[in-house]
Amino acid sequence: MFEKKILRVTKCILSVVVFQAVLLLDNQAGAAFPHDFDRVVWLHTDVSSWVQTGTLSSVSTTASTITLDYNKANSWPGVTITSSSNGQISVNANPWIFVKQNNTWYAATFEWMRVGQTTKSKLSVNGDHIKRSPLDTFVPQKGEIYGFMVSGLARDSKRNVQERTNVVMYAWDVGMVPVCTCPPEVSYFLTPNVTLSRNEAAAVSWKLEGADTASLSPYPGSIDPGEGSIEITLEETTTFTLKAANDCGTTSVQKTVEVYKVLLSPILILLND
Repeated sequence: MFEKKILRVTKCILSVVVFQAVLLLDNQAGAAFPHDFDRVVWLHTDVSSWVQTGTLSSVSTTASTITLDYNKANSWPGVTITSSSNGQISVNANPWIFVKQNNTWYAATFEWMRVGQTTKSKLSVNGDHIKRSPLDTFVPQKGEIYGFMVSGLARDSKRNVQERTNVVMYAWDVGMVPVCTCPPEVSYFLTPNVTLSRNEAAAVSWKLEGADTASLSPYPGSIDPGEGSIEITLEETTTFTLKAANDCGTTSVQKTVEVYKVLLSPILILLND
């Protein structure tokens, strides 16, 4: 009675902390951040091979601060350094920013983070803290998307652990950018595979993965973005379009349900001479 159509596509994973070898579109035409660090230019120590053990769950800014909420602030060991303003302090991490300029992604640290610290001055992201060309004059702009990460000590030759977090994309002074690796997946879309009689009841079923919204046209319109089923009765052959969407795009599948055509019997009209 029914035909099962399974689309063979890569599973979609939605997360704001995902770290995979995928491309995340940013707010510049044609721009993309390579989460495998391919073609990233490292202005400080290249940590691309450092193991990801930490999770950077969020990035946020206020009028005066930037907070990188990561889960290794109290577990990575500290190393004592001498600060020009605070004397000897124990630091265990460096925050990173990824900036795209002239079609090239540059990675740079901009500060030291003390043991247990997750918040720094907002001005510390500026180029006078990065101190490496071409980002030595960099100033973040509202709405522009940058990548952020935290690693063990990497700003100079000091080391504690060769570990890092994932990269989080953040629109400056706006909010984190949702990350997805692919459009939604249609696990199945089932419709009758036999021709129906007019007004004969039948079912249409679907199952989706990774969808935020979904619709089925010409009716009923909006549907459950997970899975569901509806009963249909048709008077004529109808093509159903299933659409599922998330931040990465829209997946669309069409299925046609055939309905018997009504044949009119010929009428013989006799005309009298």
